[in-house]
Amino acid sequence: MAVLAGSLPLFNLPHLITAEANPFASVNLLPSNAFRPARSVGFASDFTFDNTGQAVLNNSIQQLGGKTQLLGISGQATDNSPVAINSVVEVGALAIGYKDDFYDRIHTLPRLIDIGAVVTPQIRTFDVWNAHTINGQFLTSITPVNAEGVTLVQPVSAVAPTVYAPTEIRTYSLSVSNIGPATIDATFVFDWPPGSTPPDLTGESIFTLLGFRSVLFPFPPTWRGSFVERFEYMTDVLLAYDGTEQRMRLRKFPRKFYEFEISAFPDLAKGVDLAESSQIIDRLLWGFQTRRFTIPVWTDCLILSTDVSIGTTVFPVDPVNLDFREGGLMVIWKGIDNFEVLTILSLAGNQITTISGNSQPFTGPVRVYPGHTARLQTAVETQRPFDQFSLGTFVWRVEDNDEVPTPLDPAVTFKLDSEGDPLPVLQDRPERNVPLSHEFSRKAFEIDYRTGGRNIDDHVGSSIEIKTFRWVFGDRALHNTWKEMILSRAGRLKPIWIPSWHDDLKIVQPVGISDTFIDIRDIGYSTFYAVQPGRRDIQVLLKDGTRIYKRIISSSSPTPGENRLTLDETFGTLITDPDAEIAKVSWMGLYRLDTDLVEIAWPANHNSIIEVRFRLVVADTEDAS
Repeated sequence: MAVLAGSLPLFNLPHLITAEANPFASVNLLPSNAFRPARSVGFASDFTFDNTGQAVLNNSIQQLGGKTQLLGISGQATDNSPVAINSVVEVGALAIGYKDDFYDRIHTLPRLIDIGAVVTPQIRTFDVWNAHTINGQFLTSITPVNAEGVTLVQPVSAVAPTVYAPTEIRTYSLSVSNIGPATIDATFVFDWPPGSTPPDLTGESIFTLLGFRSVLFPFPPTWRGSFVERFEYMTDVLLAYDGTEQRMRLRKFPRKFYEFEISAFPDLAKGVDLAESSQIIDRLLWGFQTRRFTIPVWTDCLILSTDVSIGTTVFPVDPVNLDFREGGLMVIWKGIDNFEVLTILSLAGNQITTISGNSQPFTGPVRVYPGHTARLQTAVETQRPFDQFSLGTFVWRVEDNDEVPTPLDPAVTFKLDSEGDPLPVLQDRPERNVPLSHEFSRKAFEIDYRTGGRNIDDHVGSSIEIKTFRWVFGDRALHNTWKEMILSRAGRLKPIWIPSWHDDLKIVQPVGISDTFIDIRDIGYSTFYAVQPGRRDIQVLLKDGTRIYKRIISSSSPTPGENRLTLDETFGTLITDPDAEIAKVSWMGLYRLDTDLVEIAWPANHNSIIEVRFRLVVADTEDAS
């Protein structure tokens, strides 16, 4: 057995001299005097090497993680320099690094899970990691707080009290029942030795589970009437004497409502007859009317033709253009007593992936819907045409609505608003199966003391036009585009250019590309319209589909039977034969919604009808340059 006196270069001292055992401190001593450092440390005892080459020093050598470490040894520093070394004594401070922030503590990963709506039993997992690199940590106990309906499943053969080895990580499971208090605010306190969980040093690490229990309302619409989707903004409109407005947004997110008629019906596959179906409605209303329900979005139906086995997390359906959202709910629906609700993890072009799998099998075909949490009104009326049958129209206020339309990037704009932003033009032609409604309103005050004559004080000098347009969509992509456009107006807040879509003017003379005027059939423009908002901007629709937008700045009558309208810019398009080339010329105005309410009616799940009232913006500062 060889014997060697130990020495260590001084520049390694910071790595060696520690208050506790240091896994990063190691010494490789060679039996050679070839290297003579300026300073060295001589250890009080000798190192001995056994026949395997392993150094032994009074049990001061420890194997940890396959590495040899020196523990509890010290020695005298020796100055080997041939010249004197000037030294300066300075008071230093311990510099905290990444290791100090991350290691030598207990980590709970994650510390909080917001599980959202629990409609059917759910399972979630989290990890606890002992990031102490040298010492094991003793877990005394795990204490649940406000955890009714939540069960913590500890790792097998590692139930507290137990010892965590250095750097050991363990996974815990939570089984969350759908039966329990409406609100889930559970904590699990892990009790460790004091000082093991910096920076508070209390010896506690805490995991928190948040969420709420919800009940699926499984009755679909009768489709006798429309399924109504309603959005409601809030805008404060201050109206001045001259008709100008100041509009202020009071609600960031629109409130969203669903309204539809439901009726009891049997679910024979699950043995639910008509009477029991009515009883389900009764007990849901009696017990849970003020609680949060989960309702499928019945207009957004997908059909899954294959069977769904237990534990399925990937569903081969196409969610594009439907109301499925990452982090939202997905409802598997087979009947009023045969369903399951899962939380969506991710969406792809042809599949939906959920966080956890279903707990019961389903035989295909089965319907898949997006789901929302919603509350009923405090007063709900149902009807009983006969003993075993009930029906009613329910209004639901959606609770998880964070629907903020993406900023509108219109393909067509006209003029700028007061902030220099382009104003969009509504391009979708309204439905003409029903008459378009136009209301002419006047901001005027009638002075009448009832003792003599009357007088009218006209504040604006022109009519405020209110028009009602209706659109019908059978294509979901077109519907979504229009919906984003109308919601981006934020109720009454933001205006948009809208043509009348009527044959309002008739151009009677050819128009050159560089012409700055058009000649129209005499309508007494100077007398009746006088370049007022709503009658100073036009849309020229050509028969080839081209749309031209221009502003009128003045008018004259150089030829009997004609009016010449001067434009603010060149026409830009050659018109040689107006009758053959022009389909119609329509007035165009800057309009806002007349109310903060937008309603979308669904007569069926693939057709939508939208009817909106627009109000002309009169002499507004936004009515641009």
